[in-house]
Amino acid sequence: MVARHSIRIAEIAIAALAIGLSGCTSAKPAEGHLVLQAVGLPSATLAHFSVIGNGVKLTDVKAGSSLRLSKGSYEVVASKVSLGGISYLPKRAGGPSGTATVRVRVRSGQASHVTQAYVRESIASPSGHAWQRLDSASPFPILYALDQLACSDDSFCMAIGGPRAGDLYQSVWNGKTWSPDVDTGLGDTEVNSLSCPTDRLCVMGTGSPQMAMPTFVDVWQGSSWVSQSPLEGAVYYTASCAGANFCMAAAQELGAGAVDVAVRQRSGGWLRGASPATSPDWAVDDVECPSTTFCALAFSLESTGTTPVLKGLISLWQDGVWQSQQSLMTGDNWVGCSSARYCLNFGEQPVATQTPGQPSDVYATWSGSGWTQVMASASSDQSNYLYLGGIATPQCAAEDSCYETGTLGSTSAASASTELLGWNGTDWLPVPTVDQSGSAGEVACTTGGFCLETGPGGTFANP
Repeated sequence: MVARHSIRIAEIAIAALAIGLSGCTSAKPAEGHLVLQAVGLPSATLAHFSVIGNGVKLTDVKAGSSLRLSKGSYEVVASKVSLGGISYLPKRAGGPSGTATVRVRVRSGQASHVTQAYVRESIASPSGHAWQRLDSASPFPILYALDQLACSDDSFCMAIGGPRAGDLYQSVWNGKTWSPDVDTGLGDTEVNSLSCPTDRLCVMGTGSPQMAMPTFVDVWQGSSWVSQSPLEGAVYYTASCAGANFCMAAAQELGAGAVDVAVRQRSGGWLRGASPATSPDWAVDDVECPSTTFCALAFSLESTGTTPVLKGLISLWQDGVWQSQQSLMTGDNWVGCSSARYCLNFGEQPVATQTPGQPSDVYATWSGSGWTQVMASASSDQSNYLYLGGIATPQCAAEDSCYETGTLGSTSAASASTELLGWNGTDWLPVPTVDQSGSAGEVACTTGGFCLETGPGGTFANP
């Protein structure tokens, strides 16, 4: 688990010292050297600097670098670094955390040294973390296996659990209590996704790429489930709804393995849409539609070679048109969005591509205009290595406020009890106010910002 670290105060020392430069007699008279150093960091962590001035703009310069620069005045900025769930923030006396700036004069034939010390702090919790336990007099009824959870708002959530004796069961949250679990009439299948845009509509994708499970898009309209097959020959479905009048189903098809989509608008049936895939090697993983004009579809790239390919693909559906695919450094992919302006993609690297001690989790965030890759740091500290407890799709209530249930830690902790974890834009952190007493729970968030977490230990909400 991520250790709780108290803030410790470190003295900040930034010094620009002009000294004679030994061993650099080859330097031109008009040149000097700027040496960047950092203290207060673990040996596996590097600070990064930027150097700007005299027509020079260098970024992502690692500590320990010696730069040959023309004489003149330069601005040196130390940037934030993090490792294992801990932030190391350079500080300036009387100034804000996060950056430290110093102007350095580089003289001809001499060296100027900039030494930056760092303050260690616990990284910030996800925004909106005021989770509260709801009425414990109504315990969650599905005790054997909770597969999927989806909410339309704070007064309606649908939970799907099972199979038990080959059947799937459901229970509905009305804002105060859970209904007794009832047989859905669906069985012997794998539930890949559940989306409930209203209290009168839920859509569930089922099946498996191995063709071992029945494959349908199951639609619930307030009373019972109806199984539908909008794409003939599909072996795997995932589906997402942005509202009562818009749902998208993505499917992997048998044979050539093509990826296709179908769209359900208003009360009509499913219509096949344009395919975002151009290769049978693309395997559909997840689809998320936070609005009727925006969907994110995540693929992994199947490899026929002996070494897995570290490559994931994201296609965006915007105003009815598929945009060009973005390649990400991920394996299997799941994507959660709070709006068309924020998505979090969670992927896993193939084991064969990992270096010793490197966490396998990789992430990318969508800002409304582009993707930014967030790579786990290569270190022996795996305290931010996330093992999923159930639903793979990140549940995002707002920007940099996403949740999963799982376990943080090394491979030896993979079978440990799950807990609620929050994403703060950089790392996963446990949510201490949610406790399932060692049992596995599930979490669901709506695009309106409401989240609900439930399991045998209780039902919690983040209004």
